[in-house]
Amino acid sequence: MNTDAGAEVLMHIGMDTVNLEGRGFETLVEKDQVVKAGDPLVKFDLQVIKEAGYETTTIMVITNSNQYHEITPVAQGNVTTTDTVLTLD
Repeated sequence: MNTDAGAEVLMHIGMDTVNLEGRGFETLVEKDQVVKAGDPLVKFDLQVIKEAGYETTTIMVITNSNQYHEITPVAQGNVTTTDTVLTLD
């Protein structure tokens, strides 16, 4: 994802879940679609992920982090679609 401010964000749901080859996941947006905070991006079945033996932690990576002085986590654990999870300075 690219933000209006220029941040490039990679979100990965679960660890090694790429091995599920899409099973249990439904993408809700198209490439280059404009979204806003709170818009659903993907549906996923936690039970499918867990039953396959994969960790369900979601990772967010700022792929152009070298353009920021500081990346500060704001929230950890369970969050909602409207929670701020990190700030970029």
